[in-house]
Amino acid sequence: WEDVGNIQGPPGEKGKDGKSAYQIWLDEGNAGSEDDFLLSLKGVGPKVASCILLFGFGRKNKFPVDTWIEQVYYNHFSSKQLSRPQIQAYFENEFKDNSGIAQQYLFYYEREKNKD
Repeated sequence: WEDVGNIQGPPGEKGKDGKSAYQIWLDEGNAGSEDDFLLSLKGVGPKVASCILLFGFGRKNKFPVDTWIEQVYYNHFSSKQLSRPQIQAYFENEFKDNSGIAQQYLFYYEREKNKD
């Protein structure tokens, strides 16, 4: 995870032994994906983690889900009741490496059509 591996904290300051926050987290015996690391941070939930990875690190395979995206799912894709993680998995499976791009178009469309 090269991109996050370069995060060192405040400008000019290095983490413990000059390591990134993610590397320190791994060194402390944690294991997991970039999602797991971000979710381990206080105040970071699934939507924020997906947004950080999509917008901050260009992970276009991420599909953040919020109220607007839930509406997109139920209004245009299916009436089957799913949790937000299930909706995210549905769209990430549907759009693959273009999930983040599709999310932006769908989000914008739903917001704009509801302005009337």
